[in-house]
Amino acid sequence: MTKLILFTTLALLLFSACGSGEKSVIKGGPKSQSLATEYGDGVFIYPEAFIPLTEIDEVASEVPDLGVVLSGFARTFMNIGVGLGAGKKTMSLVQPIPEIPRNYLKDIHLKRVFFYIEPHTQGVRRFDWLTRIFKGKGDVNFDFLSKMAIMIRTHHIGNRQNWRPIFNLEEKVDKQTQKKLQGYFKTNPGESLYPRVPNPKKAREMLILKYDKKHASDYLRNQDYGDIFIATTTSPVETKNFLLDHPEMGQFFEHIFILNKTLMIELKKDPVVSESFNVVISRERENLDSLGVTFIEQCTPKTCLDLKVPEVSLIDLISTDNAVKLDAFMEANEVPETFRLKGFIEFKMKVKTPI
Repeated sequence: MTKLILFTTLALLLFSACGSGEKSVIKGGPKSQSLATEYGDGVFIYPEAFIPLTEIDEVASEVPDLGVVLSGFARTFMNIGVGLGAGKKTMSLVQPIPEIPRNYLKDIHLKRVFFYIEPHTQGVRRFDWLTRIFKGKGDVNFDFLSKMAIMIRTHHIGNRQNWRPIFNLEEKVDKQTQKKLQGYFKTNPGESLYPRVPNPKKAREMLILKYDKKHASDYLRNQDYGDIFIATTTSPVETKNFLLDHPEMGQFFEHIFILNKTLMIELKKDPVVSESFNVVISRERENLDSLGVTFIEQCTPKTCLDLKVPEVSLIDLISTDNAVKLDAFMEANEVPETFRLKGFIEFKMKVKTPI
C-alpha cells in the first residue's frame, strides 16, 4: 500500500510539477519532509514498475511518457510465445520513444524477467493440481527452447505521427546474424554472463536477456527466491485475498502476483514455510475448488524461467533517439501443440522528486 501511495503521488507530482512554479505555504504547520527523505536516500527515490505479461494493450507507468517505453518491452516479451516454433527465428519491434523527463528520471534498470509456460485455454492437463504439487508432474514445459536472446538498439523514425508498432517475424536467420548471435553465448570461465558495457552513455545497443538450455543453471535465478507456485483460477482477486487472509498462511508469502487468471505465488525462502504451505493448501482443497482454482503447481526450471538480467542502466540508450528497436532471437525444437507464455517483467527506477 505504501508503494501504491508513493507511485500515485509521484505520478501526480511529475504531471503537475511544471506549472506556475508557485509554492503553497501553510503557516504554522509542521515542517514537511521531502519524498526522497521519507521514502528514499534523501536525494532520490527508487520506485519499481511491475508489468504482467498477459493480454494487455497498453501499460501505464508511474513516470509520464514511460508507459509507452515499458509497454514496448512488454509487447516484445509477450510475443515471444507467438514466435516460438521449430528452428531458428528472429523477431523485431520498433517502438517510438517520447521525450523522457530526464530532470526527474535519472536511471532505469531491468530488474527481473519471469516466464511461465502453461497449456493454452483449450489444452488439457493430464494431472490434477494436487498431484502436481506432490509429484511435480506436468505435460508442457520449456524443454523445446534451446536458445533465446533479446537486444535493444537505438533507432530513428522519420515520421512518428502515424506510426504503429508492428512485429516483424523472420522464419530464417541469415549467416551474418547467426554469427553475431553465436557470440552472445560465448563466455569464458569467470566471465560475466553479459558483456560489459564500457560506457553506457555512448552505447547504441545492449544485450538485455539471453538463455541457453545447455547451460540453463548459469542463466537462471530460480534458486535466489523462495519456492514459487502457479495457480490458475476463475477468481484471481478473491483467491489472492483468501491466501493472504488465511490465519495459517498469511505470513508465508513474499509476493502474490496476478497474471490475468493466473496467480504467481512466491513464498518466503524457508524450507519450513514451503512444507507448511503444502500441508495447508492440500487441506484447503474444497475451499480452493469453490474459488475456481483449477490447478496449482510448483515451479521448476522446466516450467518457470526466472532469468538473470544485466546490471546496466538503460536510461541513456532509450533517450538517445526518438525510438528503440527490440530484436529477439529464438532457437527451438518441436514445440508443444498448445501452450501459452505468461510472466512478468520488473524495472527499477531512480527518480529525483520535485519536492
